[in-house]
Amino acid sequence: MPDIKAHENQANHNIRFLNNFAGSCNDWSITVSFYSSLHVVEASIFNCSKIIYKTLTLNFKHTEDLKNYFRTHPKPLNHFDSEHAIRNVIVMETFQEIYDDYKNLYDNSRNARYSCQTITPVRVAICRGNLKTIADWAVKKHKVNITEKI
Repeated sequence: MPDIKAHENQANHNIRFLNNFAGSCNDWSITVSFYSSLHVVEASIFNCSKIIYKTLTLNFKHTEDLKNYFRTHPKPLNHFDSEHAIRNVIVMETFQEIYDDYKNLYDNSRNARYSCQTITPVRVAICRGNLKTIADWAVKKHKVNITEKI
């Protein structure tokens, strides 16, 4: 399971990659923006003292830890098993300040990957703005080391 440094490195790597092809592949720009934000969120989870998930307040360092926790503990009502679904709930309940940005990236990346929609430069700019908001928040609130410029 990756530690905080691995998530920071992957987020920075993804952002660097994103910056190298910005403007040429809009669907991939959105997808990479989302996966960059995912690693920023995972690094934030690692640095967070309490994670709220449904009715539980827990101390975990990774989304996978919570998934493993439910293998031996009762699951809360409406529990989700995928790490994406679990992470979405964690962001919604623990990191409310960035939920709208994260959800927009999540939804747009799914559309970009599966719906074969034409992605406009405006949509890419909005998603990059979402990523920047999430990264700035994580740097400030959770001391996540994001060094690449978005």
